[in-house]
Amino acid sequence: MDLGLDQKVVFVTGASSGIGRATTLTFAEEGARVAIGSHTNESAARAVADTAVEHGSTGALPVQLDLADPPTLEHAVEVIRATLGPLQVLVNCAVWSPEWQPEGERFEEAPGFPANVSYGAAKAGRHGLTRFMSRELARAGILTTS
Repeated sequence: MDLGLDQKVVFVTGASSGIGRATTLTFAEEGARVAIGSHTNESAARAVADTAVEHGSTGALPVQLDLADPPTLEHAVEVIRATLGPLQVLVNCAVWSPEWQPEGERFEEAPGFPANVSYGAAKAGRHGLTRFMSRELARAGILTTS
């Protein structure tokens, strides 16, 4: 299938595993140049980059970022632009869940708190952010999806 993505620069967050990895490889099969965003799993991100090239990508770049640290996001975009070219597609697959609270003091550990509600809330927030970004970034020709 030709989706017109040959040589387009695509940045996928949360791309070192799961849905993000599968999404990245799908873009690679279309000939896109892919940036593989990951937080701590650098070796997995490098493996996805290698696999992306095997699947047809002409450029695959692992990029470390921390969603809780905005300067790392800015740096990631700078590195992508310098290495792969202007960013044309952004896919948000990463979700950040704070782990800094001491054991037993996390909101989701409160008695009677429904299981997985914090994960669901994070996903819903990411979806809302992505919808907003898609409207704002469309003016610059950047496709944004989640």
